Amino acid sequence: MKYAAALFAAFLMVLLFHSPCRADVSIDDIIVRWEGPTPEHINVRVRLFNGGSSTEGGPFEVKLFIRADSGEGWRELISWNNIPPIPPQNKVARDYLPRKGDTLDPAFMTGSFQVRATATGPGGLSLDFEKQFIKGQTDTTAPGGSPSRPTSPSDGQDIIDI
Repeated sequence: MKYAAALFAAFLMVLLFHSPCRADVSIDDIIVRWEGPTPEHINVRVRLFNGGSSTEGGPFEVKLFIRADSGEGWRELISWNNIPPIPPQNKVARDYLPRKGDTLDPAFMTGSFQVRATATGPGGLSLDFEKQFIKGQTDTTAPGGSPSRPTSPSDGQDIIDI
């Protein structure tokens, strides 16, 4: 009987501390800073937000994509892996910061482009968020892009917890 009680307690601990991610995590926003078509003048930040009341277990993977317009296919800019669990009511951000001399995706040259972030996590969590960037305008969002929407149940070098 002691063995069964101990086994049940261990099972409960696993459920409590390794439970799959719920839909409390979302892609909060994609923030684009574009001051010109050169690497040192571009920053694209993807923010994840845990709006729940408990820590959501990782690891999460986030991918950032770009295209000039809806007539093109998405091209992956960067992928961040092993993003750790996110505490309740916290945001975690990853930044795409091309370095001087890097070759930029041609969409950056236009001053008008679309960005897309996807995030996957434990328990089959899959999120998608799209945003339109137009030079001179701020905070425009592509249809269906806000807020991120669940589609089913190497850490970045520039990690910023907001």
